[in-house]
This record gives sequence, structure tokens and C-alpha cells, in this order.
Amino acid sequence: MPAHSLFLSRLKPEQRRELENRLFARQNEVCFICDDAIDLELQRKTLEIDHIIPIAVEGKDDENNFALVHGDFIALRRKRMKSQRGRAKVRISDTC
Repeated sequence: MPAHSLFLSRLKPEQRRELENRLFARQNEVCFICDDAIDLELQRKTLEIDHIIPIAVEGKDDENNFALVHGDFIALRRKRMKSQRGRAKVRISDTC
């Protein structure tokens, strides 16, 4: 079971939008995983905020450990994590 962000779950919609805007600017308007451009207005509903260092490996649950990514990558990573349990790990960057 993936660890979930208490920080993110407590944000009001406007606070989350402000966080997305800050991450977007900090990342120079590109996805943290694939470096493809993000169109914040067109893609906002499909974007995800992800932990750079996962909580499961003691990453912090705060803004400095968040990245804005295309939502497809999160779904793909979760699927791969389930299928890779007990095997060598596959980096998500190998799929970009």
C-alpha cells in the first residue's frame, strides 16, 4: 500500500492550486519525471503532486519534497511497483 500525503490531503482546493502554481514555476513549467512541457491550464485536472523521495523510504511530507508530474506516470509507477515486488526495481525514468 503506497503511503499517502497527510499534508496534501489537508489542503483546501485553493491551497492546492497555489501549491501547483509554485511547483510549476519552480520546475520551469516541465514535468519532474519526463521534462515535457506542462500546460497548466489544459492539464491541471490530470496533473499529480508526487513525493520526490517517497514517504515509504523516509522522504518528508512537505512542499520541498513535492514535484508536479503528469498523472499517467503515477498510475504507471503504481502498476509497476505491484508487478515488481520481489524483483529488481525499474526506474520510472526508463519509461520516458
